[in-house]
Amino acid sequence: MKNILEVRDLHAWYGESHVLHGVDLQVAEGETVTLLGTNGAGKTTTLKSILGLVPKRAGHIHFEGVDLLRLPMHKMASLGLGFVPEDRGIFPGLSVRENLQLPPVHGRAAFTDEELFELFPNLREREHAEGTTLSGGEQQMLAIARPLRSGVRLLMLDEPTEGLAPLIVERIGHVLRILKSKGITILLVEQNFRFAERLADRFYVMQHGRIADSFDAAGLDARRQSLYKLLSL
Repeated sequence: MKNILEVRDLHAWYGESHVLHGVDLQVAEGETVTLLGTNGAGKTTTLKSILGLVPKRAGHIHFEGVDLLRLPMHKMASLGLGFVPEDRGIFPGLSVRENLQLPPVHGRAAFTDEELFELFPNLREREHAEGTTLSGGEQQMLAIARPLRSGVRLLMLDEPTEGLAPLIVERIGHVLRILKSKGITILLVEQNFRFAERLADRFYVMQHGRIADSFDAAGLDARRQSLYKLLSL
């Protein structure tokens, strides 16, 4: 498989604070890759740096050969980059359907509203409800559905299971497996190791703004106890 995303020697700063220290990672087309680590390890900053949401960056970030460091942030979506932030980022005063229809459609990989309602039946039931009336789980479903309607090639999710009930977590896991079966590449930031281990083809472990370890699913068992300790499970 060819790499769809290549990050090399990535550094990032918030003001004078040097947060990322030479991050290297690759994501192959069709893979699900998970960034594991404790709070403050640099996982979210890595995703935001890829998307240009961190003002000061250095290194190399290429998506399908395009240099993202030189690309204006507003052009990221047209390449097929989708982002589900930790705060979900939905528009609270708009209905579910209005939230879905806001982003422009890019390419033939876009899901229709009907396909999204099949993935997330709860959203069909609430399609005319405003964002402020949705439960946390419904908001997360909507946050995931919205970039899918745009036609993503690479879907990046930041802590999609945080604070959600087990049934909703199970539903999100089911949806991510469906997306993988459809060839969508996924880069997942997750602190819920038990959720991530059932989904990912490969893992990166971040500590103090660096990649401390990387391995594929076959190497998971040998590292399980150390990961439990690191993530305080």
